[in-house]
Amino acid sequence: MSQGMNVCHFIGHLGKNSVLRHTQGGQAVLSFRVACGDRYRNSEGEWVEHVEWVNAVIYGKRAEGLASSEMLLKGARVQFSGQLRQRTYDTQSGETRYVTEIRVRDFIPLGSPQGTQIRDEVPEEDAGDDYEG
Repeated sequence: MSQGMNVCHFIGHLGKNSVLRHTQGGQAVLSFRVACGDRYRNSEGEWVEHVEWVNAVIYGKRAEGLASSEMLLKGARVQFSGQLRQRTYDTQSGETRYVTEIRVRDFIPLGSPQGTQIRDEVPEEDAGDDYEG
């Protein structure tokens, strides 16, 4: 198998407040969703805006520290990079769900949530309650 690189970089605004949970083993997991936008001209010359929602997680002591600092509140502008990961989990009804998320390695807060506005609402999708990192 060849060597590869799995690194993603994002800048965007949080769609809602981050959520701190703990795995069954007691490890802290901080999850959040970020709206990353793009703007381009279509074939008619009109500006089109597109928002992509990115799921992100931070593990361990850093997760606890960021959760207590209140840097990850709805509307906050952030920059982060990490590895793209996919995981599955089973719902209480027995369905298997698939989640794609970024396991954050580097995180930089860029601005407070005050005065920011997000145009698109976060889709109401179940991101799963059971994290296994």
